[in-house]
Amino acid sequence: MKLWSRAVVSTFIALATVTAQTAVAHAEPDSDGAAGKPSCAFSLTPPTVVDTSGTKMVTATLEPGECTGNITVNSWTVCVGLKDGGAKPRCAFHPWWDRVQVYFTPYRPGAVYESTGRACGNVAPMMDLSCTSLGPYRSTL
Repeated sequence: MKLWSRAVVSTFIALATVTAQTAVAHAEPDSDGAAGKPSCAFSLTPPTVVDTSGTKMVTATLEPGECTGNITVNSWTVCVGLKDGGAKPRCAFHPWWDRVQVYFTPYRPGAVYESTGRACGNVAPMMDLSCTSLGPYRSTL
């Protein structure tokens, strides 16, 4: 499992809950007794269409939430693109605690779009790097 211990990785296991507009992923302990371990919550949105200066684009965002314990979140990435559309998805990266948003063009009405996210952080005291993936969330737009 590379350099990560099972306990560290288990602190970032994501469980996703999809709501009308936002999907929230919580890093929660697994059933092997990891209760009380550090965890973080992130909010990934499904793809949506926006009008930016007269141009329709597809967008998705990833926002950090609350963390418990000794986690230092150090980066997250959000991507959006056509599902099986042959075009490379667009991604945006942030190395600090802030909302990140990405835009994809060209917009094709009726196509299926997909958003994904990835959040990484260091868990003290060993400062082991641990990452979690969020999504994918798909929308026909």
